[in-house]
Amino acid sequence: MDKKPFETIAILNRLNIAYKEFLDSPTEKNLKNIVDLASLFKESWIKDASNKEINQSVSSQDLDQESLLQKEFKKNNEDYLEEIQITEPKKLEDRKITTGLSVTKKDLKKYVNKTKIQSFTSNSGLMKLISSSIYLPPIKQFGGDDIHIIQHDLRGFRYDENQNRAINRRWYVSTETAGHSEPQMPWTIQRGDYDALIVEANTKEGFVDHLEDERINNNEYKVIFSHEIEDTNLREKLFNEITIPDEREFLLKNDYRFVIFEADYFKYPIQYFNYPNGGKPVWRDVCIFNNHDITFRCFTNDLLYSPSIKITDNPEWILSNDMPSISNQAMQKFIEYTHPNLLLHKDAVATEDPDSKLFKDRYGLPDGEKNKN
Repeated sequence: MDKKPFETIAILNRLNIAYKEFLDSPTEKNLKNIVDLASLFKESWIKDASNKEINQSVSSQDLDQESLLQKEFKKNNEDYLEEIQITEPKKLEDRKITTGLSVTKKDLKKYVNKTKIQSFTSNSGLMKLISSSIYLPPIKQFGGDDIHIIQHDLRGFRYDENQNRAINRRWYVSTETAGHSEPQMPWTIQRGDYDALIVEANTKEGFVDHLEDERINNNEYKVIFSHEIEDTNLREKLFNEITIPDEREFLLKNDYRFVIFEADYFKYPIQYFNYPNGGKPVWRDVCIFNNHDITFRCFTNDLLYSPSIKITDNPEWILSNDMPSISNQAMQKFIEYTHPNLLLHKDAVATEDPDSKLFKDRYGLPDGEKNKN
């Protein structure tokens, strides 16, 4: 026998009463009651939708007390309305962590909807900057709220002479050829190639404020620039935390500088499974550069994250071995140091063009191109 969404019906009935109470007495208390009950209704409705045993959903038609669901509800749950009214505050607090789809770590990818907003390619073809919008529906393990992420993916390529074409670089630290005799080194790109790409992306509003990652609180991230650190011991400590031993001598000899953008948040949704008892990982997005070359990398203190590389003399952090994914806030800060004379376009203009993908993403419209990169 199919289950009925009686719990949601009960909340709908209480919400209908609260609405009338507010119209009769529009106080802050009555308004808050409507908001709280509306939140309860949303979460209960989502819970019903994810329950395979419930094949009906509550709608505005069920405000009619003569609807089929309302009649069944009254027949089987005479005192349910009063019960919801009494336990409302506790239920609202508890359900924030129990509603939504129940998803396993293995199946999470099925629910990730990634859409490419725009893409820029360097003159050599050896680097791409791909801006993507990522959406996940409400998931119980993530707190029951839907997730919307915008990120910049940096993609590296190498030219394969045998195939006479550019080949995608899968790992951040890898050999330059298919053989394994060469040492594994982090990806880098020449400044001239990178600089032209940044100028083009900035001209086409690739870093406007609209693309910010809403999970990063603007008051809670840290930006550290190597040449602004007066304490030489601290500078050396940070340098060793964001580099691998094999590259340090070369970087020091060639006047490389670094910028660290540090924030605590789940850069990748799969990390929620690594924190079942609460808390958040810290991520360090890093830009290392001089006048000739530049590279980006991502470190985290989530030691369960993979794919990753352990730093032998830095056990508290691991280096992500995926090609970097950087928030818009971090990219803006990096550009301030790598291109101090560039006027960064932060206010959207082209996004008001209804035909642009930026416009569609900004206002949640469909017709995005599925990202296969």
